[in-house]
Amino acid sequence: WLSRKNYWKARNDVVLPMQTRSIEDMFANNRSLALIKPAGKPEFIIEPDKEDWGPKKEAQMKQVSLFGRQRVQLRKIPWKFSYKFKCQDERCTGHKLSILDWEVFRLYEHMHAQFGNATDRTLKAVEETWLNMMWGDQRDTYLYIGTTLQYNSPVVLGVYYPPVHPKANQTKLL
Repeated sequence: WLSRKNYWKARNDVVLPMQTRSIEDMFANNRSLALIKPAGKPEFIIEPDKEDWGPKKEAQMKQVSLFGRQRVQLRKIPWKFSYKFKCQDERCTGHKLSILDWEVFRLYEHMHAQFGNATDRTLKAVEETWLNMMWGDQRDTYLYIGTTLQYNSPVVLGVYYPPVHPKANQTKLL
């Protein structure tokens, strides 16, 4: 439980000590989760994806849950979202990682509801909102990186974007 008083400071005290310099360090230390601050603002990439889940995933989603409730059928979003960035590590040659963060998919749903079949407007709004909200000048942004069990490859699980501390950008006057 984190107090609402000094909320971001309390969160930073918990989250920021988990920071790792790079994905390379994450793997070198046999870790499957890391908090990484990219070197600069990443490129946000949107690519077409399959229109449907495929038979195996469809069957999984139709299974009744342990408690006998029918699962809600999720709408397949026909787009893949990724970040392309470099770590703050001289060994890093760059990464392009899929974003699995639910926030970007909820944002897409919201923008799709707003713009309907205007796909270009929807995707542009997702990109601009995501980059401005997460990576604006007033944010100190990090990526939660994890590995998928199936491929042991890194993915973006989430974005941590606390506000920049106002005093951090001030220069001391003599």
